[in-house]
Formats: sequence, C-alpha cells, structure tokens
Amino acid sequence: MDYVLAAIVGWCGFGWPIRFPRVSGGIGDGIGPDWPDNCPPCGQFLGALAGILTVIILGSHFADAGMLGTVTLAFFGGSFGSSLVSGLGRMVTRSK
Repeated sequence: MDYVLAAIVGWCGFGWPIRFPRVSGGIGDGIGPDWPDNCPPCGQFLGALAGILTVIILGSHFADAGMLGTVTLAFFGGSFGSSLVSGLGRMVTRSK
C-alpha cells in the first residue's frame, strides 16, 4: 500500500514547481517543453516510478515520520526524478 501511495504522490510531483506562462495567463497543460510531443505522460510515469524508488531507497530512514513523511518523500522524489530524466534527455538530444 505504501508503494501505491508513493506512486500517486510521485505522479503529482512530476510538474512541481508549476511554471506559469509569461504571456497568456493560466497554467497550461502542465507537460512543459521537456517531453516529446508523442509522449505526454512520460513525465508522469517517471515521476511515479521515481516516487516509488525514493520510498524504497530512503523510506527506512523516514519511518518515524509516518504517512506525511512518505508523502513528502515521494512528492519530492517524483519531482527530482522527472527533472533529472528530462535534463539528461535534453543533454543527449541537443547537438551544438
């Protein structure tokens, strides 16, 4: 059950911090320019996977924090994992 919670919260953490467009108000689609057009849920799935992996790797250190600690760990793990993979993808695909 902890891994399901970590996956859901990691899925939510993939787009954090929310980047508001500068020209037209509103949040937009939340996907951002980092993901290819043919794969809109890539960041969400990577965020869920990163949330689960973060809880597996670091969860024993935060066992006393309870559910709020698991949620916080999975949220920031999902955000970090999604940002890490998108940054590596941009680094590999950009040729100068």
